[in-house]
Amino acid sequence: DLREVLEIRPGKKSKDFERWVDEGRRHDNDVCFVLLYGSEFCLKSLSLTGEMEMSLAFYILSHLIYSIQCARV
Repeated sequence: DLREVLEIRPGKKSKDFERWVDEGRRHDNDVCFVLLYGSEFCLKSLSLTGEMEMSLAFYILSHLIYSIQCARV
């Protein structure tokens, strides 16, 4: 549910990339991003990489989440 997404972070700013060092090294920082979602007390993350589509996915998700957050007010 996109309403649960709290933040999108560009790059490898996630413990997932620290845990999976070999996988993290395979991808440049500019093709990775992290979705933080869930409640404040049970925050989850989804760490993603993608070559060509990363910037488009990041852009679309950022705008969707911004729209949802604005609609809450």
